[in-house]
Amino acid sequence: MNQTSEQVLLSTMLQEIRDKAAKLIEERNRLIEEKRTLVDQLVALQTRVAEQETQLAQRQAEPEPQRAMTNTSDPIVGERIRALVEEIDACIALMPHSRDMANVELLSA
Repeated sequence: MNQTSEQVLLSTMLQEIRDKAAKLIEERNRLIEEKRTLVDQLVALQTRVAEQETQLAQRQAEPEPQRAMTNTSDPIVGERIRALVEEIDACIALMPHSRDMANVELLSA
């Protein structure tokens, strides 16, 4: 009777080992499939990055479009534009420079 109980115990242990091995194999297969999916996603992302880098390089290689000066047939409009530019330049010339502002602040302190 002792021998049969040992056989039953060994049989039970063997079955538990088989069950655990089957679960481990199942988990391994799931992880392998997940790895394949992740590798595929990585390759897709790397391809996308390469395409975007190529597009960026092409954009950087292209000269920036220059704004074309529009010639107007109306001389009054041209004169108004020149007057505005002169007025803006005069305003800029009248603006205090940052060094001057710093000196004024130091003197007034």
